[in-house]
Amino acid sequence: MNTQFSSTNQPKNPGRRPNVFAKYIREERVSLDDIRALIASLITYNADEIDAILKDKKNKPPVAIIIMLKAMVADMKKGDTSNFDKLSDRAYGKPEKTINHEIAAISPDTLTRLNAIFGEPPKKDPRERKPRSAKETSESKTGTTEGRQTAARATTRKPRAK
Repeated sequence: MNTQFSSTNQPKNPGRRPNVFAKYIREERVSLDDIRALIASLITYNADEIDAILKDKKNKPPVAIIIMLKAMVADMKKGDTSNFDKLSDRAYGKPEKTINHEIAAISPDTLTRLNAIFGEPPKKDPRERKPRSAKETSESKTGTTEGRQTAARATTRKPRAK
């Protein structure tokens, strides 16, 4: 009976577990530059140096470094560079991506010459429109569509069966 949960017998809520790595960084006052320098030095080690660090019983590195080194060894065996890319991006920053492009406008004379060579007539500029006359505008408004029925209107609909 004493071990059952009830409204009065509730377990203690310890809250969120503290991040040990963040606690170590705060206590030891490790700066971002220190972390970058560490990563920069880790990616310069060869396979023998990494094995020596991992096998050293006296001076064991922190778990985070062991995980990074083991991931680097596994990548070396597979020939994969994804973890190396991530670590170098953290240490040195991602390279800037630049796009070089050039847009050249074709002059009207050149366009006319090209059209003459390839046999295509020059296209009219859509901005140059001829204004409509008063007669054209009145005809378009009073168009003669009387007597015409569309196919949709001409067909009769059957009532749906329920």
